[in-house]
Amino acid sequence: MRAAVRLSVALTATLVAFTGAGGGKAHGQNPGPAHGRVVGRVSGTARPRVKTPPAQIAVQPFEGPHAEPLRGLVVRIVRDRGFRPMTSLPRYEGTGQYPSLAKDYQLAAFVTADMEDRGRWQSITFLVWNGVKGTIVGRWTASAPTTVLARAVGRGFWSHLGPAIRKAASPRQSPGLAPAPPMRIDASNPADNDVRRIAAR
Repeated sequence: MRAAVRLSVALTATLVAFTGAGGGKAHGQNPGPAHGRVVGRVSGTARPRVKTPPAQIAVQPFEGPHAEPLRGLVVRIVRDRGFRPMTSLPRYEGTGQYPSLAKDYQLAAFVTADMEDRGRWQSITFLVWNGVKGTIVGRWTASAPTTVLARAVGRGFWSHLGPAIRKAASPRQSPGLAPAPPMRIDASNPADNDVRRIAAR
């Protein structure tokens, strides 16, 4: 009788061990992960996004009577569109200095304007210059009665000249500096090991 009980207990323990080791598959359960295997997807660490600073636009002094309020309006429009307006540069007679100024101050474009009185009307002609090449990439003239000219500029400036400002290329490096050529180092080469030691100092 005692032998039968011991046999029954041994069989029960064997069945329990078999079920825990993988027998659960026979009962519709998912088997456990194999030894040494990673189950699931390990999410990689997200790389931080590097924000590019907004391009800088030089809004130079406008030529003509009562032009300063309109210049201030253009400065606000440029800023509201995500660019950095620069107003510290004077108005230049020649445009040959634009490429060097663009490199020195990291300017994407220059905005200039000339006003003209026509009795009760005024007109203002805007030019957008590419900072790198110093060429005209946008032109627009607004004409309206003097009392509403600012309203006309506010409504039409960006729709006419915004695309030209966006396309203006901003210089990416200082003048006279060229990108360094890529360097490949062979770890098995003793000479390259010396280069790596020098670079690490």
